[in-house]
Amino acid sequence: MNDYYKNDYKKERLKKLNQEEEWENILITLSYEMYPNMPIFNFTTDQIIEYRDLTYAEYPNKKLKLDLFIPKKPIKIPIPVIVCIHGGGFVVNKRIWFEPFAKYLAANGLAALTIDYRKITAVKLKDIVSDSKAAVRWVRANAENYRIDHDKIGALGASAGAHLVALLGTTGEIPELEGTGGNPNFSSEVQAVFSIATPVFGPSTSSEWISMFGLVEQEFHLLSPYHNID
Repeated sequence: MNDYYKNDYKKERLKKLNQEEEWENILITLSYEMYPNMPIFNFTTDQIIEYRDLTYAEYPNKKLKLDLFIPKKPIKIPIPVIVCIHGGGFVVNKRIWFEPFAKYLAANGLAALTIDYRKITAVKLKDIVSDSKAAVRWVRANAENYRIDHDKIGALGASAGAHLVALLGTTGEIPELEGTGGNPNFSSEVQAVFSIATPVFGPSTSSEWISMFGLVEQEFHLLSPYHNID
């Protein structure tokens, strides 16, 4: 085989490999969509008021929604509120997974909400962080409508959701992460976070993990709760 055909063969082989990788990514994404759309555990109560499918952020090709749970017997008025963010590796959007946590909190006197967020297959990690901040801004913008205390907002998350709430707690004053989801005149700062199984992007984070998200060093530090602690 002469050099011309060798080069042509290499090009075709690389093209096939790239196509195989694209198909693999598509199949992985589809497999995530097959995860059950149901709570991760059961919790029922008649002590809450539910507000479903409230739009909290709007983008040209996407509306993000939340479910809000208000206690019938709040611990105080206005009511402290908790933003509950599910996990799933940034590639799953199943706000119902964390519904039991939100309902439990509401049954015990705190307002709570679960949120959608965009996925890493369609947007960058930075955009997903902006979604969580848009949710907090929505809470502040609508606090009076639901008797919520706009000065007492907490956040609860696990895994990918834990990373997002850790960033809510450490990046309240960073304009680059605010995004364009709406209510720009309101703050995205929170007063407390509780994160479970948190990937905080610390000094020991491997280069493979960083490259998996397509991040350069500057972006890595921007999106690292560890590097934003003050």
